[in-house]
Amino acid sequence: RTVETPDEPMREVMDRAAAVWQLACSSWSSQGRLWSSTCKAVGAALFACWPRTRLRPAAAATVEIMMPDPELLCRDPAYANMSDDDYMFWIASDLRKQSRWPFHVFVVPLIQRGSIDPGPGQSLLEAVAALPADDVVWYVYAGITHAYSDGASGQALLSDLLRLYREEAGLSPVTEVPAPTEHLELLQRRLRASLRGRRRGDEPNPNHEVYHEIACEDWGKRPGFQKKINFGKRVMHSLRIASSDVLGCGTDVAWLTAILGALFRLFPSEPRFQLILKCACRDGPGESEMVGFLSEQRVFPVDVGDARKATLLDVACAVDAARRTRTWRAPQPYEAGMCVYVNIVASMLDGLPSGCQQVASEASAPRCMEATAYAHLNLRLDQRSATDWDFRIFHWDQAWGWSWGTYFAAAMGAVIADMAECPLEPLVPAPIPPWRTLQIQQPPTEGEGTAPSQMDTVGAQVSDRGGESAAQPSGSTLPPAMSGESATQPNCSKRKEPPSPPTESPREAESSTALPISPRGRSTSSPPPKAMRVLDDGSVSRSASAPMAVGRAEQ
Repeated sequence: RTVETPDEPMREVMDRAAAVWQLACSSWSSQGRLWSSTCKAVGAALFACWPRTRLRPAAAATVEIMMPDPELLCRDPAYANMSDDDYMFWIASDLRKQSRWPFHVFVVPLIQRGSIDPGPGQSLLEAVAALPADDVVWYVYAGITHAYSDGASGQALLSDLLRLYREEAGLSPVTEVPAPTEHLELLQRRLRASLRGRRRGDEPNPNHEVYHEIACEDWGKRPGFQKKINFGKRVMHSLRIASSDVLGCGTDVAWLTAILGALFRLFPSEPRFQLILKCACRDGPGESEMVGFLSEQRVFPVDVGDARKATLLDVACAVDAARRTRTWRAPQPYEAGMCVYVNIVASMLDGLPSGCQQVASEASAPRCMEATAYAHLNLRLDQRSATDWDFRIFHWDQAWGWSWGTYFAAAMGAVIADMAECPLEPLVPAPIPPWRTLQIQQPPTEGEGTAPSQMDTVGAQVSDRGGESAAQPSGSTLPPAMSGESATQPNCSKRKEPPSPPTESPREAESSTALPISPRGRSTSSPPPKAMRVLDDGSVSRSASAPMAVGRAEQ
């Protein structure tokens, strides 16, 4: 429903002005009457100059349902090694180039066997629906711009979309659902409060505070590196066991515990880390049903004191307590560059109507290792299934060395194993239970898997694909609800060739497996660069930095 207005170029300038005023308030403000009047006057002036967003009537915001080229609907047997999901995402890649911003919906019926031959007066979808249900896999692909939607909007978006789907298909009666509160009204209330500034001494509002980071995002700008880590199945299974059966926490808390545990072991002299999370900020009534960008950055510390006495259970309890009680706050100016940024995007594995399930695309392959860093460490986790995650290091500080990501991956694998086996052991030095020592000394025989503390690590550079997702009916029995498409005679012999799935060379496969963890919890070859290393006699030494990788930094 949104349309571009003539004052759109003023948006970045006004955001920068609000960030500068936010910095002034945090530096010089007080709780006096003069500052209170000044904040109200400046906030009103900024709001009067702020660019407006115009909305069209709902009837004028019709979204056209798109279909792919009929030649691409029949699966090519030559690409049988590709999964149906990957094949569908390849087909949808061409449709995204023709889609209407900021919202689009595709219907992709993937024909596994047989052919389609629309009769006179029959549309393409009707011809596909006439095929046996076992021969067709139906996908509904939805994409929405990140400017008006965040990851937490997926539940509301897909639930409404599939409810309308069932009503159009005649699978459920038409119901009158009251429209949720306009999310732009909520964002406007949050914006007006932020333009008045945050005075020193004000009580934080974890759910509604807005952080204008544009003025200080370049303060922590520095050269960095990036990497993608692929964890093995046994490692992911150990993480799930640790979260559900050992620690009794959610998967997001388990991931944060593993990340912090690895950082405390790589930097044993650091007793405290500042975490910045991308939080949904949907605690108010009706906010969980809104499709809008309501997420904000929230920061909280995790302090263990002495890493030789703290345990992984202590870290998990600290993270879980901050999450449950919302004891986090909006970042202060210039604080984000000194924190560890983590963005966890979970998928809707169940709960969707009609037996549908969400399908997420895999992160792309790397191009180079160099990147621009804006914080000490920036992590992005995207869930693809119950035990399959895309773990990407968007950047880490170049001063840590180009090989730091490899040491971090090995430390993560060891911490995940400790979370499942010995979460009450001290963080530093890394514990080695007797059964794990015996398993490391005796390599697995033929047919056995690797140890839970081992994992596969592959470096990669990926790009954020925004809010693209797909819902697939499990069982492939739902008929198409959208009809009236132009029917053309398909020719399954003509098609564009999809890309072949990536294969690893023997050398890459050999280098992608981490070595077993040594008794100090690190690789047996060398200590991590720029990390504090605890020696056997209790002393502490700092290792040298590894040479930098040479490459071209890409935005």
